[in-house]
Amino acid sequence: MQNNQKPYDFYKLFFNKKTNISIRDYLNESSYDALGEIDLYKDQLNISYTVAGKYFAPFFDGTFSGLYAFTIDNVVHPDDCVIYQELMNPQALLKRLNESETPNFIHAELRYKLQEGGYRWVEQCVLAGEENGLREGIVQFYVFDIQSKKSREMGVITKDKTLEAQERDSITRLYLEKAFFKHSIENIKANPNKKWCFISIDIEHFRLFDEWYGLTAGTNLIAHVGLFIMELENNHDAIGGYFGQDDFAILMPYDEDAINELFDKIRNYTMSFGTSVGFMPAFGICFVDDKNEIMETFSHASVACFYAKSDIKKRIYVYDTNMHSKSEQEYRILLDFIDAIKNNEITFYLQPQYHIFTKQIVGAESLSRWFKGDKIISPAEFVPVLEKYGFITDLDKYIWEEVCKFQRDWIDNGHKPVPISVNVSQVDIFTIDIFEYFVELVKKYNLPTNLIKIEITESAYSEESNVVVDVVSKLRCYGFTVIMDDFGSGYSSLNMLSNLKLDVIKLDAKFISFDGDITKGIHILESIVDMTKTIAVPLIVEGVETKEQIDFLEGLGCRYVQGYYFNRPMPKDDFIKLIADEKNIDDAGFKVKLNQQITVKEFLDKNIYSDSMLNNILGAVAFYSWHNDEVDIVRFNQQFFESVNVPDFN
Repeated sequence: MQNNQKPYDFYKLFFNKKTNISIRDYLNESSYDALGEIDLYKDQLNISYTVAGKYFAPFFDGTFSGLYAFTIDNVVHPDDCVIYQELMNPQALLKRLNESETPNFIHAELRYKLQEGGYRWVEQCVLAGEENGLREGIVQFYVFDIQSKKSREMGVITKDKTLEAQERDSITRLYLEKAFFKHSIENIKANPNKKWCFISIDIEHFRLFDEWYGLTAGTNLIAHVGLFIMELENNHDAIGGYFGQDDFAILMPYDEDAINELFDKIRNYTMSFGTSVGFMPAFGICFVDDKNEIMETFSHASVACFYAKSDIKKRIYVYDTNMHSKSEQEYRILLDFIDAIKNNEITFYLQPQYHIFTKQIVGAESLSRWFKGDKIISPAEFVPVLEKYGFITDLDKYIWEEVCKFQRDWIDNGHKPVPISVNVSQVDIFTIDIFEYFVELVKKYNLPTNLIKIEITESAYSEESNVVVDVVSKLRCYGFTVIMDDFGSGYSSLNMLSNLKLDVIKLDAKFISFDGDITKGIHILESIVDMTKTIAVPLIVEGVETKEQIDFLEGLGCRYVQGYYFNRPMPKDDFIKLIADEKNIDDAGFKVKLNQQITVKEFLDKNIYSDSMLNNILGAVAFYSWHNDEVDIVRFNQQFFESVNVPDFN
């Protein structure tokens, strides 16, 4: 310990039974730079206060042992490590406090690293004991800045760099935005011949990470990214910046290997929490040149980062001018969309749905259309942009209400309405209360619930099934018809059909294009049709365009179709002309014809009847093959296995 006699004599004044002042009272009223509490029995640490941006902020996992190890390796001056170990060793701390000259109080002078570099003298005080209001096993420590005192002792006049430390963030230890760009400009001017580049870094779904793992884990993630970038600063002449939340910036001479190494470090840390690729980093890179200002160059890196976030396979993008023009085009669509809603440029077309045998209309699907002057903007052009930027719900709510208005007007004019289906996206489900919203809509327009059918894409079920299934259950209980749209898009298995309670399944006719080898598609379609009959769920096939497809679907027993073969999506006025004649309407709704006979071949085909289905819809069943004198079980279900009670079928 260094120069401790005078401080000990001073602190003795406060450990005096004749006064009500304790050392803890004195320290609490003093101007400390940090205060923390340690539970030695639980190895827990809580930092109550620290001066932001001054010292090299310790990174730890909430444990005292973690802080102790990190401080020795990263914070304390190498020449003072022994002093820190003598003071704070977790294994000996209580013993030292009990045996100290001033009971339950020890302290030491040492040097701590500053955020901007260099070291500063501090005095660290540790106390415990009932006399200080602390229960057994609890220890408090204080950190005081004594640089001026040490400078006077050594006869040295030093410059106080505390203000410089305010340029850096206290958690990541990286430059804050203003300082980052200031130092970036200085570095580029000082080294104009280097191939400089800006890197914009973002952690995908960072707010969700906080929700899943807690704010402490989120802070630790940000701190780790800061550490990784500081390593890059030390080894590659780089400058790191932190702009808040999960936004990081780097200026460095371009080094592909170093950039990939940094990406791997961040990715591996996020995946150490047991997650998949949902919280992966995204990197956007833009090279510095003489043509663009520094801020504009970094904005280009941010554009590249945005594209990296939308690509699950490629997470490091280098900016090119096509990105900027595409980004500007997307923003123009968003701005125009806001005006389009206000100016009633958005409307919907209707595509009728037919009973395949009677050729009568059983319903229709509403499809959004955008008329901008004489120009029609294709949904393929604006819908993906709205989805990408989170505005798809604004479009959907507008269409839903317009459909309800249409139904109300048609009824008020004395006509017989047909059900119209509206599309609900996964974003809608997690943005608003779908059930409450539709209940309020039908109440507002005084509509029977059977006139509004709700189509939810199949992918929504598989990605967040519990939430979506709950929404579907509420809607169906209230009387809405719920349709699973785009079934067979590749997200789910046929077993999903047996577990979900749906009113209708919609299948795309892409399985029967009749181009090239159609055998596989036909078999898939046959399997789905047979399955829907077995579980008594009506099936509608959309995208039907040819007489050949119609004939094939009729042969399979499909009842309902939608597609260009009958009608393309049409304006409301044209649809009104169709349904004005009630002879064109089949108001029986979607019905299903159950299988009256199921072949042995179908039961043996696992593509049609999975093990789960056999267990759920049948009693004890087994199929045997008998060849000469040998008998073997080809297939059996769980009920059969349990009924015969044979330990081993082998």
